[in-house]
Amino acid sequence: MSQTIDVDVTPTITAGAYTDLDIVGGLQTLTGLGGAGGVLHTVQVYDDAAVDAAFLIHIFREAPTGTYTDNALLTLDAADKDRLIGTIEVASGDYKAIGGDSNATLNNLGFSFGPTPGFDHLYAIAVLNGSAPTYAATSDLRFRYSVLPG
Repeated sequence: MSQTIDVDVTPTITAGAYTDLDIVGGLQTLTGLGGAGGVLHTVQVYDDAAVDAAFLIHIFREAPTGTYTDNALLTLDAADKDRLIGTIEVASGDYKAIGGDSNATLNNLGFSFGPTPGFDHLYAIAVLNGSAPTYAATSDLRFRYSVLPG
């Protein structure tokens, strides 16, 4: 069984209100994947505020060319559609309470990506999906992406 490569991302988010369909944390860069391709297996969302917001997390094989900033409505650049390898849906019911925090874990995602010469990154954009949360701190959300190397 292959060992996973875990990539942790703590985006800087707005300490305040969001609107449904807003980007949360801007563009995330998942580094250190080795460039050999693989399978995105698991995504965990750690919510220190226990807001339990529903997200769509769009995963890209190459750096998107559009502008994707925190607390702005997602408008996907046409050039980025071919870079998209999949979308992960995190529902509010996926979260489990852990003390005053919560955590959502989605396993067996199976998003394959091939080797990309000169690159060892994936990219992600988290977009609110039916939620309009208010966060207390700029570090209330953390994401862990687990990849099975190719």
